[in-house]
Amino acid sequence: MKYRIYIILVMVLFCSFFSKVSASESCSPNGYTILTINGIFTDLDGAIYNKDALKFKLREPHKKRKINIDYLYNPTHLAGVGDFVDAVAQGIFEQKSDYDLTEMLNDASENVETQKLLLVAHSQGNFYANNFYDKTASQQGGVPEESIGVYGVATPANRVAGGGKYLTSDTDSVIATSVARFIKILSPNVHIPVSQDIDGNGHSFSNVYLKYEGDRIVRDIKSALNNLKENDEQEESGPCISPPELTLGHKILKIMLAVADPTAILARDIIVGAYNVGMAIGNALMGNVIESLPEGGDLAIDLPPTDENNSADDTESDDVAPPQEQIPKEQVPKNIKPVPMPVSDENLDEDAPTEEKTKEIADSGEKPRRRSSGGGGGGGSSTSEPEVEVEEPEPVEPEPEPETEDPEEDPVVSNPDPEEPDPAEPDPEEPDPEESDPEEPVPEDPVQLDTFTIDENTTLAPGEYNYENLVITNNAILTLEGDQESTNAFKGVKINAVNLTITEGASISADQKGYGPENLGPGTSSDPTVGASHGDHTGNPLSAVTYGSAIRPIDLGSGGGAWLHRGGGAIQLIVSDTFTNNGTVSASGGNASSGGSIYVSTKKIAGNGTLHANGGALFFTGFFKSPGGGGRIALYYETSSFEGMIEAKGGCGSYDGWTQVCAQDGTVGIFDESENDFYVDSSWQFRNDDGPFSFNNIFISNGAKVISEEGVSVTADKILIKDNSSLALAKDQVLDIAQIIIDEKSTLTLSGEETINAESLELTENSLITIIPEKTLFLEIPNITVDSSSSILADGKGYSLNAGPGAPTANYSGASHGGLGSGNVASSIYGSKTEPTQFGSGGGGYHPFGGGAIRMIVEDTLVNDGIISAIGDNTSSGGSIFITTETLEGVGKFKVDGGGSYCPDVCYGPGGGGRIALYSKTSSFSGQSTANGWSGYGGVSEAGTVYIVDESVVVDPEPELGTAPTITEYTFNGVVGDITTNPLTEPVSINFIADEEVDWVSLKIEKEDDETLYKYFYPGDDCDNKTTCSENWDGNLSGEGTTLQEGIYKIKLHLKNLAGGEFNDYLSPYAITVEIIEDVPEEIMIEEVPEVIPTPTPGVGEETPETPDTPEEIPEEIPPPVPDPLEEVVIPTPTPGVGEV
Repeated sequence: MKYRIYIILVMVLFCSFFSKVSASESCSPNGYTILTINGIFTDLDGAIYNKDALKFKLREPHKKRKINIDYLYNPTHLAGVGDFVDAVAQGIFEQKSDYDLTEMLNDASENVETQKLLLVAHSQGNFYANNFYDKTASQQGGVPEESIGVYGVATPANRVAGGGKYLTSDTDSVIATSVARFIKILSPNVHIPVSQDIDGNGHSFSNVYLKYEGDRIVRDIKSALNNLKENDEQEESGPCISPPELTLGHKILKIMLAVADPTAILARDIIVGAYNVGMAIGNALMGNVIESLPEGGDLAIDLPPTDENNSADDTESDDVAPPQEQIPKEQVPKNIKPVPMPVSDENLDEDAPTEEKTKEIADSGEKPRRRSSGGGGGGGSSTSEPEVEVEEPEPVEPEPEPETEDPEEDPVVSNPDPEEPDPAEPDPEEPDPEESDPEEPVPEDPVQLDTFTIDENTTLAPGEYNYENLVITNNAILTLEGDQESTNAFKGVKINAVNLTITEGASISADQKGYGPENLGPGTSSDPTVGASHGDHTGNPLSAVTYGSAIRPIDLGSGGGAWLHRGGGAIQLIVSDTFTNNGTVSASGGNASSGGSIYVSTKKIAGNGTLHANGGALFFTGFFKSPGGGGRIALYYETSSFEGMIEAKGGCGSYDGWTQVCAQDGTVGIFDESENDFYVDSSWQFRNDDGPFSFNNIFISNGAKVISEEGVSVTADKILIKDNSSLALAKDQVLDIAQIIIDEKSTLTLSGEETINAESLELTENSLITIIPEKTLFLEIPNITVDSSSSILADGKGYSLNAGPGAPTANYSGASHGGLGSGNVASSIYGSKTEPTQFGSGGGGYHPFGGGAIRMIVEDTLVNDGIISAIGDNTSSGGSIFITTETLEGVGKFKVDGGGSYCPDVCYGPGGGGRIALYSKTSSFSGQSTANGWSGYGGVSEAGTVYIVDESVVVDPEPELGTAPTITEYTFNGVVGDITTNPLTEPVSINFIADEEVDWVSLKIEKEDDETLYKYFYPGDDCDNKTTCSENWDGNLSGEGTTLQEGIYKIKLHLKNLAGGEFNDYLSPYAITVEIIEDVPEEIMIEEVPEVIPTPTPGVGEETPETPDTPEEIPEEIPPPVPDPLEEVVIPTPTPGVGEV
């Protein structure tokens, strides 16, 4: 009989599993869908609990569009054994598909009803999320890749599919410690301080990541949602994701798991049950022992809950709060002044509700709430504490507070937590949201919130505090302490409130509540005269490095070492509705100390007050300590009418009594989360640790200064820089912004090594684009407009003092480029007339720089009504401007003029003009293009070259493209062949004959066995468009400090013809052999040539004197006799010959 029952059961299961799955029949382009995927060993209750916790965090619409949050369940198979096997296969063997992934795809086809889909995965769920993306992104029946994304939490994978973000803590012992030993994972990118007693292994999604980093997770998810795009591929009348085809094997496996999984769980429960019986006996015995101890009420033992009905709620609800907000906390009775409380938050959170504690809760008026701690995932269990039933007591009138001995001392509050409604218990009068039209907002009855008023000076100890309405008034100061010795990442005070109001004259202050004066902090310099840094350094080269996050500032400011002065503290204000600030929120540092941190997240912000985290002033007591750097502020809101001031200024002071010096400002970021817009009106730095950055719009104003780290990426639809503000880009930075507007005396400074992807660039109202020295100002943007008051400048951005190919060759001469500098040699002219890209050369005198180089590729229209220039400084040559555009318009100027003379005591000559080449297919430009030299006192320099090509003009047919010109003959000093000479004494005349008219781009004379010894000539206008060219080589070489050496020197020519054909090679077979023969000094020549003394003819009867056989026999040391002027000189008379008289 039992076999028949089994057969019938199997048949029923088989038939039910073979029923066709119905996919969703609508796919809306509006709204978003988020699907959570749980990790290993997480049961269904835990998966739902995690989803609800995230849903509570994201309960508000995003960009006025609804967010649908659901889950894809990653079930536990064979009591966890199957999960472990799957995780190994996915992590080590990169398994791409399995039974559960197919089920998830099936579930998604039923539940996803929007085009834009984001997968939020935890632990092992990251493997499934990556594989889900691979199976669906831009695949048939899937989702276009621009409409789907992945966000990972505690990920054991080595990637996030689609380039998404992730969050993994280095204190997560499951991922960072255990998994990382066996497989390659993404490096942890956050530090979450955890307690093993409270947070276990640090891996739980809800009770660790969402609890401690919930704001960052929400911010990352919203950033991911901003990147999702609508598409025209998914039809609104069809499913967003087509259901997968379920194979017979898959259906059979489903039947097998339906039987095997409960069996495995039953076996596990039997073993665990036996263990629990033993533990219960042990706990009972331990309880007897505890009762015999004195003061037993001070000891508490948590027994594991056994009531299965206390697990996490299975139902979805917008009112389910995250775990950290469900934990009951001690609170201050309403409408009385806070008093010190000896009980800490940690004890309240962890102790079981004893009879005494129940009485405390009842007396305070707080309703007891259920605490759900299950659903952590990845090793977390699904457990709950038993619900406490307490009868509502009669209201108790609070006793008056006794007078203190020191009435001026601020009372310290450990944790005032006014009563708040339990978000986990829905109002029975509230209509069921499932019965309402999802497109229509459900009207809510107004809820009366309790107000907690602070009207006198009050101090809060470090920790977290919860309020409904918090009002600070009557000029009261709410002081927030900092704990610089804490091991937690956040060492200040966090205030959670529904509404927060600071009236005029009142304030929240964490001034000087940071590091110092003994524990000075990470921003303290090792130099005793230098102040501390935080959001930026002090401006001194010996400053310590900056630290902390600009988008989520939570760090204390650092002490500068000044006596009794500390850095600013750390403030977090989380306001779920309205923050009205007509007073002050401050976390500034003391003298020489850096500002602290202020982090505000609110739905609405209003008022006209201030928020500041400024650095401290210069400090002097026998010695100076420079001012402290500014701190960090980040403000997040959805709507704003705030008209106040937000700043993180560096401190200032004077060393001499009249000259003011200031440290550098910190960072202030203002984030409009409803529009995904970013505002900077003080100072900011784009940092890699905070990036990548993605916004709809970026607004930089109010004189703000924005800098960037190398390699950081910034994406937006538009950026507006205005009101005397500046943005400086860094090396390898990527600016992916469609529309760039620089307005109202603002400046964009390029590094020369960034990448700018834009559709349009507009400069208006005296604005400027410039470049750092010796880097090319390169812009490739389809449309560029420069108004009549604005400029693109590379003036003085070329070679420095006496540097560059055209540097002065003689004292007091000017530098050359396209034109000859005053007094310089002809060979100093260089560069291309048709494609100029070289910097101008630096001249002599005081701090001269040549003009820079500008290269612009404008696919559509360049309108220049202003100035585009690369002028040289005094004595230096002009630079280069090389532009290609479809359409050239405007009445402005292109300028590469050389610099004038410089005459302090003696005159240094002026520099030559640079080179301009403008190419356009359509041109209505009627402005000026100049490469002028200079004429005046100190000399005359030559103009450079201006080459303008209207490519729409029809010209004669050109030679076939690609046919290179050739040299038909070349000679050295008129000799067709090799020559041997010394060009230092006899310059070489080199003559070339080409087979057609060409541009003579360059001539190089190079030593055959040492390529570092060479001389460059740039013939330019002297030879261009001719068949012949000549240059004279005087033996001088290019490059500083090089001298001519003996050897063979070969010739290399670079030519171009009108058709674009190019010759760029060494000539053969003839070369120049250099022999350097040094002159012999005259005194050595006299010593080496012996003097010949004339021998007189002997007279009659005289003997002929002996003559030495060789000159060597005459002693060199005996000088010839010097005649005595007083002695009579006898001139011998020769013997006459025959016939002579």
